[in-house]
Amino acid sequence: MANERETVSLQGMIRWALAECAAREIDALPDIQELNALYPDTAAFRRRVFSAIGKWKKQEKHRPLRVLKHVIVAAAVLVSVLFGTLMVNASVRTAVVNTIIEWTERSIGIQFQVEGATLAALPEGYGPHYIPEGLMYQEELSWRTEAGFSYGYESENGDSILNIEVCIAENGSGYYLDDEHAEHERITFHGVTAYYGHGTSVGGDEICTLLWVEHGIEHYIYTNVPVSELFTIAEQIY
Repeated sequence: MANERETVSLQGMIRWALAECAAREIDALPDIQELNALYPDTAAFRRRVFSAIGKWKKQEKHRPLRVLKHVIVAAAVLVSVLFGTLMVNASVRTAVVNTIIEWTERSIGIQFQVEGATLAALPEGYGPHYIPEGLMYQEELSWRTEAGFSYGYESENGDSILNIEVCIAENGSGYYLDDEHAEHERITFHGVTAYYGHGTSVGGDEICTLLWVEHGIEHYIYTNVPVSELFTIAEQIY
């Protein structure tokens, strides 16, 4: 009787091997009785854990921010430029309901928690309407989309710099600032909570920053021009 040969593809052999391995692993799993013996009911333990978490959160609300506040900042910003997906309507705004602030030895992370419908695009013509004399727009340092922009400015000799970053606020968007050379404090600007930073850059320049959310739009300014100019620039962004 002649031997019969069967030709099997490489893919077929791999499938058989994987199926065999999976079957062996499934057969080696404990049955339901063994699982119940290994992992008894943990409902009571879960209740204790959630109860402890609830008490911890209540205590956290009463901790003063000033205990965590003494930190220092250097010039680096990571901006989350997030895009809205709703109607293009300047009357549709998000409301900032909370900020989550994480202070560490070398950095500060600020995350915005917002509610409501977001803008699909910035209002037409939205941008800075005042730039200090002597600062020139730097195209290679700038970009713009419907959801935000970043504009860079420098003086002719490079001694004065200005960066303005704006984007649509969206839940979970945030900023991470390197805290080497500037100190941040919480202030009120235009009736909303803002974060003002001031100190010395790595190069030794006096720098100041301002971060705030207004009408569902996030704003961040970084510059080494005088503080009075910083707030004049901020007042004229619309």
